[in-house]
Amino acid sequence: MLEDTGFQRLFSSQLFDPQPFGSKPSGSQLFGSQSFAAAQLFSAAQPRASQFPSAQLPETQQPVVQQAVIQRSANQQLSNQRSANQRATNQPTEYIGRFAPSPSGDLHFGSLIAALGSYLQARAQGGKWLVRIEDIDPPREVPGAASRILAALEHYGLHWDGPVIYQSQRHEAYRATLNWLEQQGLSYYCTCTRSRIHQLGGFYDGYCRDRHLPASGAAIRLRQTQPVYAFYDKLLGELHAHPALAQEDFIIRRRDGLFAYNLAVVVDDAFQGVTEIVRGADLIEPTVRQIALYQQLQHPVPSYIHLPLALNNQGNKLSKQNHAPPLPNGDPRPILIDALKFLRQPLPEYWQDLDLYLLLRYAVEHWTLVSIPLQGAITPQKTQRHSQSKHGEL
Repeated sequence: MLEDTGFQRLFSSQLFDPQPFGSKPSGSQLFGSQSFAAAQLFSAAQPRASQFPSAQLPETQQPVVQQAVIQRSANQQLSNQRSANQRATNQPTEYIGRFAPSPSGDLHFGSLIAALGSYLQARAQGGKWLVRIEDIDPPREVPGAASRILAALEHYGLHWDGPVIYQSQRHEAYRATLNWLEQQGLSYYCTCTRSRIHQLGGFYDGYCRDRHLPASGAAIRLRQTQPVYAFYDKLLGELHAHPALAQEDFIIRRRDGLFAYNLAVVVDDAFQGVTEIVRGADLIEPTVRQIALYQQLQHPVPSYIHLPLALNNQGNKLSKQNHAPPLPNGDPRPILIDALKFLRQPLPEYWQDLDLYLLLRYAVEHWTLVSIPLQGAITPQKTQRHSQSKHGEL
């Protein structure tokens, strides 16, 4: 358990004694190979794991990401941990979800799918839905994007609970976490370059682990003591990581002094009490690292749902880097209908007769994970036309 320090006050939830989250997999059923491509995560329709426990991805997908035989052990352990926390506090765990975009550009259709999926999951559970702006990397930020992201969420009826947190205002919390990890002997300085790691095949080999280097010009890495080899996804079942990915001492502060994404996201999700993370499948790979960091920090691990990705006509993930067009400012309902269709959710028969509030209320009441496809899909042409026009119509 953590000592009563300023670090402990950064977190708002009950702490627990960490246990290994996943057992080391056997065979080749892995994700996290260096050929990992987000757009290829779900390239073929799959039977739902909860209905077909032995379902696996086809052989053509095995080098990229593979779904192991579904075992509930990791999920059951997480449930047991949360049950113990509930008994200790004598209070039920409140559902808290979140959407955490980076202000590297405006929201696009792919962003909307992630936002809508996390929003509907939270509201369907009667829980809270938080918004956090992940402005942790100033060189990648687009001026004004943060305010436009928030305006777009409001325009599409996705209203959040509580204040918006900005990572740029959380540096003290990240520094306190780094200090605590250093005091516990769970981090170290590293001067290895990207070119050296690339020559090793893409995974860091722990070269600086016991060199006791000075801080000058060095990154900070987490000393992996509890590698996570598998985690349970409510949509995809149990996913196994490549052992080298699971065991890697990953960077938690860059050599340029910027805090790493994996550190900031875990510290902030813990601080906000997030109980479930719903996001795009392009973030499957860092999940095992984040779970490992949760355990190092002795904090409960949230549950995960990774949604399929929207693709462009070239089969690449819709993203700001791929110049996905921003969401339009016209009638939000047709775009929301496209997003609900993408997620294969039930639609009201005469949705044109519903206002935005009633449309979203219907979507919340009929939200179901079972219907969500396991593969990505090409974005409908009409959605691309919506995004390029001032007003969208079906």
